[in-house]
Amino acid sequence: MPIICIAGADAVGKTTVCAELQYTYGAWVVPDTTAKIAGVPVIQDAVNQISRWQQAVEAEKKNPFVVLDGDIFAPAVRAWCMNSQELQPLLEVYRDAFLQKRSGFPDKLFRLFAKERTMKSRRKKSTHWRMNMNQAETEINDNVRSFYDNYSAALPEKTHALAARDETETARAIVAALPQAPWNRYDMGEFHQLKTRLHKSSNTRT
Repeated sequence: MPIICIAGADAVGKTTVCAELQYTYGAWVVPDTTAKIAGVPVIQDAVNQISRWQQAVEAEKKNPFVVLDGDIFAPAVRAWCMNSQELQPLLEVYRDAFLQKRSGFPDKLFRLFAKERTMKSRRKKSTHWRMNMNQAETEINDNVRSFYDNYSAALPEKTHALAARDETETARAIVAALPQAPWNRYDMGEFHQLKTRLHKSSNTRT
């Protein structure tokens, strides 16, 4: 059964869409564990993400499809957004996991996007955003959106961009576009492409 990922900037509606996929279409959802609060070690965050992948692989054996709520590469993407020196160690953690097939690429990444005024409205309603998001975090969030724009352009066969207007409509569109076997989840060439893209993007932004 396919393993898909719902990605996108904070407050775009990923978790709401995942809930719709679970309750209406019987998907198994692996919750987001990405650490957004200062003080959580980013390497541990990456380890947690790799564990999410392993949960997804196990869940696919007995569910119609599996949904990762948030990208398992989110710690590396955030490190790129912050021009952090932790990017290289994070990529090494992911590389080792790939070589051991403890982590892989989802069969398709669905990137959600919304108009800025919609995002602002959702942020105002979010307790997390009101308590933890400052201007710097808002800029990081904008950079995350830019990264996924570029990622989608580079790997159009593995990504699908969707406007997150309504969770019912968005979930229906995702189910209609679910990928078919065979899967190619452990392609090191694809991993190296991601790694190279992050390094090039980081060098451009420094």
